[in-house]
Amino acid sequence: MMRRPLCGILLPLALLVLAGACASPPESPQLRQEVALRQAMLEWAVLGEPPQGIECPFPDGHMLWRYTTIVIQDDGSPASRRLSLPGRTVRLLDSGAIRARANSEGDYLYLRFDRVELQDDRARVRLSLVWAVSKATRDSGRAPQSSCGAEVAFQLEGDTWTASQVLALWQP
Repeated sequence: MMRRPLCGILLPLALLVLAGACASPPESPQLRQEVALRQAMLEWAVLGEPPQGIECPFPDGHMLWRYTTIVIQDDGSPASRRLSLPGRTVRLLDSGAIRARANSEGDYLYLRFDRVELQDDRARVRLSLVWAVSKATRDSGRAPQSSCGAEVAFQLEGDTWTASQVLALWQP
């Protein structure tokens, strides 16, 4: 009787378990809906392509057109990790990393999802365009620039979210 070494059995089993643990969880309908809403708002702000039902530009969105890297403040939502833009890099950074980048590279604009609420076939999304202000700028006595943004109510029609109302637009 031939004996197989224990590692010959355990190693493949361990690799199989590890691969399963690292696999992405299946995408839930809720997550798909949230990704679609965030993506629509992101494309409006950065690319100037408003969601269906909106006919105005995103407040000061033109200021992002020259950016090749778009920073989004990480709010912990798995939906944010799935955002993308053609020809651009989308980076999620926490507030500390946003400050550190401003201190090393200078002031820049980033996006922050302040609210994403889904309830059945309705949703509200609030997206802000915010200045990351470096310590050098703050120490120089210049006033930090304020933010701008939009809050939109959406209605699910079939498989598509349509903006039913622009609830708020703000800019300095």
